[in-house]
Amino acid sequence: MNLKIKNKNRQSISLCLTPKGLSLFYPSAANYFYGELTEMLEEYFSKYEYLEETRVTKGEFYEIVDLWTKKINVEPNRVQFRNMTYKWASCSPSKNLTFNTTILELPKEFVEYVVCHESLHLKVPYHGALFDSLMLVYMPDWEERVIRTMKNIYRQHKFRKINIFKTKNDEWVSK
Repeated sequence: MNLKIKNKNRQSISLCLTPKGLSLFYPSAANYFYGELTEMLEEYFSKYEYLEETRVTKGEFYEIVDLWTKKINVEPNRVQFRNMTYKWASCSPSKNLTFNTTILELPKEFVEYVVCHESLHLKVPYHGALFDSLMLVYMPDWEERVIRTMKNIYRQHKFRKINIFKTKNDEWVSK
């Protein structure tokens, strides 16, 4: 996974985790240096513990899906895997749950979050107040799970030798 830091036309700093990696977007009005941005990440992540790096097998994954669909009281038509560039998973109107093939490479805690999130879409199709409320009911620590996963990915970049360069679009990318 890559670490990308990009200047965007926005009001605040945003951190996003996608199958391509971790992205940090910052306001174009702000003139940050790479070191300042990584210091901000360090400070932000310092509040959260690291995840236990447990991965799930495909069999365990299906057990997690079964557990969450029963807990939420929904029944998917089909559960499948496919390569996805920008999403961890999707839920179709015909109640098919599709998961990114790379999800099995991530910590179990994050996999559980994605499965819970998508299973909840079988009950509430769109994001909104009801969806957010139910997410908190079923998984009160979902935000911390996502942040801890981001912290682990950031830590992997920090402690391995990577080349970080600035592109012509004013973004820093690791390779």
